[in-house]
Amino acid sequence: MLPPGTVSSEQQVILTDYLDNGGSIYLEGTNIGSDHNGTEFWDCFGAAYLGQGALHNEIEVIQGDADNFAHACVFGYASNTYADIYINRLAPASGQSLLHSQDQFSRIINNEDDNFRTIASTLIMGALANDDIVSKKINLMKCYLAYLLNYQEAQIWLSDTSLDFGTVNPGDSQIKKLYIQNTGQGQLILSEIQIIGDGFIYEGPQELVIEFGTYLEIEVIFPAFNQGTYEAELVMQSNDPELMEVIIPLTGSCFAPPAIYVIPSEFIMEVSSGATAIFPLQILNNGGMELEYSLEIIGQSGIRNQGGPDDYGHNWQDSREEEGPVFVWNDIASTGIDSGLTGNNNYVDIELPFPFYFFGALQGQVLISSNGYLTFGTDGIDQSNDPIPSTAEPNDLIAPFWDDLNPGSQGKNYYLHDEETASLIIQYSDWEKYTSGETYDFQVVLESSGNILFFYNQMGSSLNSATVGIENHDATDGLEIAFNESFLENELAVRISTIPDWIALSSYYGEVITGQPDLIELQIDASELAPGSYEAILLIHSNDLADPELTLSLHLQVLGTSNDNHQIAQNPLLFQNYPNPFNPETKIDFFLPADGYMELVIFNLRGGKVKTLVNDIRQSGLHSVFWDGIDDNGKRVTSGVYFYKIKTDIYSITKRMILLK
Repeated sequence: MLPPGTVSSEQQVILTDYLDNGGSIYLEGTNIGSDHNGTEFWDCFGAAYLGQGALHNEIEVIQGDADNFAHACVFGYASNTYADIYINRLAPASGQSLLHSQDQFSRIINNEDDNFRTIASTLIMGALANDDIVSKKINLMKCYLAYLLNYQEAQIWLSDTSLDFGTVNPGDSQIKKLYIQNTGQGQLILSEIQIIGDGFIYEGPQELVIEFGTYLEIEVIFPAFNQGTYEAELVMQSNDPELMEVIIPLTGSCFAPPAIYVIPSEFIMEVSSGATAIFPLQILNNGGMELEYSLEIIGQSGIRNQGGPDDYGHNWQDSREEEGPVFVWNDIASTGIDSGLTGNNNYVDIELPFPFYFFGALQGQVLISSNGYLTFGTDGIDQSNDPIPSTAEPNDLIAPFWDDLNPGSQGKNYYLHDEETASLIIQYSDWEKYTSGETYDFQVVLESSGNILFFYNQMGSSLNSATVGIENHDATDGLEIAFNESFLENELAVRISTIPDWIALSSYYGEVITGQPDLIELQIDASELAPGSYEAILLIHSNDLADPELTLSLHLQVLGTSNDNHQIAQNPLLFQNYPNPFNPETKIDFFLPADGYMELVIFNLRGGKVKTLVNDIRQSGLHSVFWDGIDDNGKRVTSGVYFYKIKTDIYSITKRMILLK
């Protein structure tokens, strides 16, 4: 019996007959023939055997030889693995070397005779590491096939089928390169190269000639002169019979980066004890790209609590306290999405539907563990609950009921984005304790404000071996509510918050395009605050790279008791129109502290009335109106300076604006 890998003389005859009759063959392997040398099998491949035994670490780089279709290729190699042990050393005999290693031994040889073509390789293709954009294993294999099959036509390969320049700042010209390779034996000719459409530039030659296996690169320029969104096509004619016309879509946008601006930059508020009030915050975008922002409130003093604070400022209360959260079980079993969480010590990863800040870090994903906790980290399978804080994983932790749990035979896990309340509800239904088999129904609610709520509906009797609380990413801070103690009960709610209970926002995130500011209401509730000073911080996070986080101080002075438990009287506010100067339209925002009659009128420099925009009763709150430069007679006014005035029964404000044409 012949040794493994040996090719018998009969097999050699079969192979040579196959090749003599026009066949082609590619051989990948290390041992050819029992003696690795001296057989006519080597002659078929035009190779000469030099020796066996490239050991670990001997092969580092594989590169193409000159004057053949592999000359442009450069590959790394998986050294120090079993892929590179005992790789035969070859040299071309009648064949031609295609690729060689850094020791100059041939590793791939091709051979061409009157009736057949062969490629012999002593390296394993799987061990080749893709290098630059054209040195890919797939490119090499395309060339192999074109050679073996004697494909005489040109064959085009493109590094990209489209070029997207993304969003570029005005004046920041961008260049993208397109690599074109010919993986067919025929000469590739590309002609009539042009860009159809506006916004992009091609300055290269109108005709390109590319030989077999070689490549060229061409450049497309996006000059980003004027703001806007651009689409065009790079078009070229090709002699590749399978792709006679090449069309590369080009896309790009030119906009100034977002630039955040807020009014006011600080809040100094006075409210009578027992009253409520609303204070407006205007968020503007003085840039070009869309501004994305999210708001976070951190309390400093005046926070009523039943536990905490931790170092970050989190406090907690439960529904057993007079001022605590109210237990409400919003069952989402029929309305929520089944997360697919199954099995013991398992987790699922879901995307958060809004920006959520946890210990000051923006989170976009969360792991839901079968063991009754959420984490923004990576360990979602820990069944052994720890005290908080603890350096043991998991960290970045929200634990409503962390214990050795699993879904059992009927447990389900659901989640629901409640858009009306801007919250994410995660519900464990009929979840089992591994040791007892008792079932538990509980929820975690993440609010866009940063508040965290736990709701415990029907809980089994074994409640004194779980962890309840939160912990930051490195366990240097945390808020432990309970650890292996009797704390939980049926129909219980727990709220965790950094937000003082005297302040809320009408929204906690949004987007602002140029010319359309967002208005946020700071809702102050002093109905249960004693006279005194209260402080908080409003953090405004945004994608303004120059100013990604703004800090606004919130100073609240609660005055003596008000006779009326209603909104305290405030002056109306009139904001600067935007844009200013403008053409042809501008937006005017104003704030009314109470329902009532009001006027908003445009005047010219001489004091003459030009346009009445509002003349009626309006409700309290924030309002917006637009002026398109048309007067009360339906005529377009001329360029110049104009004034706009808001007037109520007891107060008036006037501001200046400019119309340009």
